Amino acid sequence: MEGSPEPTIEGEKIATTPRASLITIRSILGLLIWIAGLVLFLSLAARRLHDAGMSSAGILVGLIPVLGWIGLLIMLLLPSRPHMRCFEWDDIRGD
Repeated sequence: MEGSPEPTIEGEKIATTPRASLITIRSILGLLIWIAGLVLFLSLAARRLHDAGMSSAGILVGLIPVLGWIGLLIMLLLPSRPHMRCFEWDDIRGD
């Protein structure tokens, strides 16, 4: 009796080499780095919108493809307006 057949999916061999597990580890690590970058961007964008006197809900504009991205970029590039700050933001920060 010969050894067990090689594992296949629909007739194609499945990679069972150490290189395949390395690719999986890279994929997971890349995903974690991407998620960390997304969290940092959302945090920075919310602070920047508050600094410009807008609600952080303005980040949702970025969900609209192309035009939303351009709109969000413009909102993030607006100058600071400290006189537009809400008093509730001071309470949260403890100022």
